[in-house]
Amino acid sequence: MTFTSNSCRPAAALCKSSAVLMFVALLAIMPLCAQTPSLDSVCTGLTAHEVTVGSFVQLRTAPGLKRPLKSSGTFVICGEGIAWKTAIPFASLLAISNGKIIQAGPDGKKNVLEASVTQPLAVLFTGDKDALEKSFSIAFSSQGQGWKMLLTPKDSSIASAIKTVTLEGDEGMDKRETFIDSVTIEETGGGKIQYTLSGQSHKNALNDDEKANFSAQ
Repeated sequence: MTFTSNSCRPAAALCKSSAVLMFVALLAIMPLCAQTPSLDSVCTGLTAHEVTVGSFVQLRTAPGLKRPLKSSGTFVICGEGIAWKTAIPFASLLAISNGKIIQAGPDGKKNVLEASVTQPLAVLFTGDKDALEKSFSIAFSSQGQGWKMLLTPKDSSIASAIKTVTLEGDEGMDKRETFIDSVTIEETGGGKIQYTLSGQSHKNALNDDEKANFSAQ
């Protein structure tokens, strides 16, 4: 004869209830986990903040170079454009803004070049989808939370120097925390420029030093 204690029944019922709740919770988060980055979501994430700052490492290769040229420094991406402020191997500045390219050497003296082609280059990192589609053919792909954007210039003056630009990054669960992790520029002459970006953060506005990067003075 088998005896069953009534005291075991509440425990069994509790276990069954907990299992059901866990199953329901898993079903609720599955659609969220299954979401992958899209061109729209990445562009929305990149434009969610006024200013993005961070550090970069640049590797440049060319057919005539025996080994890659390496440099590093900090960068600023904002509505004005993008500024690369190199610290190693020597101080220099390259800022691409609307209608102009600003360069400076170790002495800080600036050289300003007026150029209409800067507009498409200035929007490369901003995530402005309309501006990107106007200036580039876009091939977008994603895997997991990682994404890749292959840009081919439509403007003949840019296409004469740049074959393609590839942007790669990750999209966090919070779409506003979307960052570009690397940039690869394939030049028509066979050269390549690779940027690795790190230590990125967002700000609401430029400080005085960052504003100076985009000033001709």
